Amino acid sequence: MSEIEKIRGSFRPAQTTVLFIGESAPSSGKFFYCANTKLFREMKKALDGDEEFLGKFKDRGYYLDDLVSYPINQFTKAREKRPHYDASVEPLAGRIAVEKPTSAIIIVGLGISNWVRKAAHIAQFTGSIYDVPFPGRPEHTQRFQTTMEANKGSVR
Repeated sequence: MSEIEKIRGSFRPAQTTVLFIGESAPSSGKFFYCANTKLFREMKKALDGDEEFLGKFKDRGYYLDDLVSYPINQFTKAREKRPHYDASVEPLAGRIAVEKPTSAIIIVGLGISNWVRKAAHIAQFTGSIYDVPFPGRPEHTQRFQTTMEANKGSVR
């Protein structure tokens, strides 16, 4: 198990209410659960987080997983990423089946929606699924915040 997965696992809630799913952990070595990424900062802002944000994230039953279990952000073209997405659907379906989110799945990144939805279908997930843009660029950051605000009822 990679160091990233060990860190992620330490924040796994006893019961997942909302499963957030991103593309992959970044190749930079930064990671949401290390509190050093833009996604962390924007998620914290969207969910009214404070200095205890990660602990409260876990206590609420929130969990962040990724479609691909290894960094792929070094690929810049969608056609380079697709084989990794395709190969990750079944493993993600298995993780969704284990997590059994009770409220919703929130897909963080519009470009991965089809693959995550396929995995959720395979896992027989019947709850709500929402898509939010990854807050990488300024225009996406605002849409991320707006979309998270619109769906707060599902993540509270």
